[in-house]
Amino acid sequence: MGATLRRAGFATATIAAVVACRSLVGIGDAPPMGAVAVDSGTAEAGPDGPVCGIAYAAESCEACLVSSCCAEATACSRSAACSTLEGCMGACAGDPACRAGCVQVHRVGNDPATPALESCLVRSCASPCGLVCGGVGEAANPDAAATCQACFVSQGCSLAETCLADPVCAAATLCAVEATTPVNGCLQTLGDAGIDASAFASVSAGNCGAVCGFYSNWSCVGQVTWPSAAAGDLTLQLSLNDGPTGQANPGVTATVCSDSDVMCTHPSATGLTGADGKVAVVQQADAGPVYANGYLDLSDGGILPELFFWSFPLSLSPASLQVTTVTPAETDYFLQTLHITQDPANGYVYVQGFDCVQFKGEGMTYAVAPAGSSQVIYEQGSTFNPTLTATDASGGAIIVNVPAGSSELTASVAAAGGTVGSFPLLVRAGGITEVWALPRPN
Repeated sequence: MGATLRRAGFATATIAAVVACRSLVGIGDAPPMGAVAVDSGTAEAGPDGPVCGIAYAAESCEACLVSSCCAEATACSRSAACSTLEGCMGACAGDPACRAGCVQVHRVGNDPATPALESCLVRSCASPCGLVCGGVGEAANPDAAATCQACFVSQGCSLAETCLADPVCAAATLCAVEATTPVNGCLQTLGDAGIDASAFASVSAGNCGAVCGFYSNWSCVGQVTWPSAAAGDLTLQLSLNDGPTGQANPGVTATVCSDSDVMCTHPSATGLTGADGKVAVVQQADAGPVYANGYLDLSDGGILPELFFWSFPLSLSPASLQVTTVTPAETDYFLQTLHITQDPANGYVYVQGFDCVQFKGEGMTYAVAPAGSSQVIYEQGSTFNPTLTATDASGGAIIVNVPAGSSELTASVAAAGGTVGSFPLLVRAGGITEVWALPRPN
């Protein structure tokens, strides 16, 4: 593992993919890029309220809405979720921080009226409504929305505008902003629509991610609600890769266990990864608590035995989990590089932290109890740095010399006011336990 025990960029790839879209055909010319002047007047309402049911503060925006997006606005006015959000954003006159605040406070779920109206405004009314770069700044933290918008402008707005002009991609973007678990179906929405998610990834994740606060969004802490666990049969689509090399892990036995079954004596499903490191395992309808509280027991295939805790309800089928592993030789090299002596009676815990929009969490600290002689070493890019006291944008850390047996991991963030979640774990002597740590319900 050396100084390069590297975990796959699941959250970054997921969220970047959600805001990246295929090129559209027949949507007309892209709206102008850069700053847009917005009228400050208020549209006149008819005797029964706004002509199309939704009012926007700028007269020019309201006029464009009436002429180009009236059907979408009328449908929105009949949806409680859409009308509440758009009523808030309509008063913002295009201000990105204001719009971002509305998006964080007023959730729309899977309501189709909101993305239908938003995408229409981007296609037809971006300039009069002040939607710079398709209004992409609204996906950021409110205090980072303006600089986020400016970053996208500096990179060129066409990809953002193309995405947000498509109601499917606009819906996926809203889904990502509201998502409370890494397995949330937003990416599946794009895939089902045949949308290529790669074009915009370098801008949304690489160039503008930090500026937009995509690695440190803690706005959901204290108000998280997780979806209900799935009922009926559930398919787990597993993809296993070696951490340092990124190569697929064939021949690994993947067993699904309930966290109340600490020795996994009654597995609910099992499978063997193929040459591509992938396997689909099906849990039967009577698997019960595994849907909400389960873990993977991974063995064979030359890997260090691993337990993987996803730590949130599995609410969708199929549920895709991308898990990384290490070999004993990589682990030994890691210990030698950092001059660590590992007690063979203890185990390791690897933590991958996520923020409120499922990007890797920056500024997170981790503690395990019972602590014993454990030591937390935070990930720095593709290496580990014993001098760090919190996560960087990689969100990761490895904890060595964790006592074998049941334990609990606590994840905290100073910017969020303290603890964001506690996670029950199982640690086995000589093995590694991986857990995804993300804001939990109170």
